[in-house]
Amino acid sequence: MFNNLKVCQSVLNALPEAVFLKDKYFRLVFLNHNASKLFGESPELMIGKKGLGHLDLPLASRILAQEKHVLDTGESVEFEEQVPGPDNQTRTFVIRASLLILNAESYLLISLSDISVLRQAEAHMRYQAYHDPLTGLYNRAAFNERLQNVGVRLENGKYPTIRASPNSQRRFLISVCSSMKGKG
Repeated sequence: MFNNLKVCQSVLNALPEAVFLKDKYFRLVFLNHNASKLFGESPELMIGKKGLGHLDLPLASRILAQEKHVLDTGESVEFEEQVPGPDNQTRTFVIRASLLILNAESYLLISLSDISVLRQAEAHMRYQAYHDPLTGLYNRAAFNERLQNVGVRLENGKYPTIRASPNSQRRFLISVCSSMKGKG
């Protein structure tokens, strides 16, 4: 059924993710429409290229190391990378790579899923969980978590009661909150 290249191409083009196939030399041999849109070039221009040329060297090296691992071991991998886009926006991708053997030749089947919106929503939910919606200041949950992180807890697992004069209490709260400033 899938011996026909047009059938395979139609199936891969129907997938919502960017999907492409690389040979054992890490050159692109096939990419679907979404991969072509992602790379910003037609499939004809991309075939034979490694597809990492638009990335900075450390990022390209990390991805290439994962691809080599799949070819060497046959183990599929799934990892997440942040990739700068042409519009200077950083996008987060889940990259999945698997070994595919066709006619006794090894290929990498790679899919990219853009999860940028998901990560932004998670960051927004974290912010809302630890900040007062009216003032934007840290809330009680953030304060309690900070106390847990610095190890303020009695043997019975309860938090101590803080009793202090107004000035010393204010200084304590300022020191705890200022140390939390970068942890939002």
